[in-house]
Amino acid sequence: MKSLIKTSLMAGLVLATSLLTGCASTYSSHVSTVNQLPANFTEKSYQIELSKEQTETPEFMIAADDVRARLGELGFSEVKADAKAALKVALGLQTRPSDTEIIAPYGTMRFVTTPYGTIIPVGGMMTSRLYSPYLRMPYGRFYSRWYDPFYSPFYFGRHFDPFYSPYAVRQYYTHELQLAIVETTSGKSIYQVSARAEKTDPEIEQQIPFLVESALRGFPSKTGKEWVVLKLEK
Repeated sequence: MKSLIKTSLMAGLVLATSLLTGCASTYSSHVSTVNQLPANFTEKSYQIELSKEQTETPEFMIAADDVRARLGELGFSEVKADAKAALKVALGLQTRPSDTEIIAPYGTMRFVTTPYGTIIPVGGMMTSRLYSPYLRMPYGRFYSRWYDPFYSPFYFGRHFDPFYSPYAVRQYYTHELQLAIVETTSGKSIYQVSARAEKTDPEIEQQIPFLVESALRGFPSKTGKEWVVLKLEK
């Protein structure tokens, strides 16, 4: 009997572990593409153009390495700086504050703040409490116990009260990667793509591999905009 119980417990543990390790999350980004590749596009030698300021920025160097790896998988070949390449690749990175989300006990509101300080609601709804504030008064403590066992007439005691939970403010940031492929001889941009994702992390470094993969997934893509969803194994 004990061996049977032990075997069952081990089987359940293995199943739970497999479910946890097999769970997959996703990474969503908005990708915009302008495709002007010539019909006879065969020459894929390139050089990545980085300014002095970009070469001194770790995030740009990480992005450049990820782009090199992805272009190599797509059949492109990088040539040395003193050699002649048919194409030049330019990179751009940008991070800017996006929406602000307020999470409160009575509802969630999402809004953006313009550079002039104007607050514009973009989603959610804040609602008021649906019971009388009279019952919250100290002399109404006895009557409040039937619906609020955490009631305290003192402010320092209200942190146990879910109705007095502090507002949680969540700031989002828009991380964007731009990539342009330019013909060396004519200077014409023949392929432009940007990948943009909104995250709570203010640093773009962790987002770069996913933005590069999203931007160059399905290369060459048609001109237009689309949502790209990457499946990430945990």
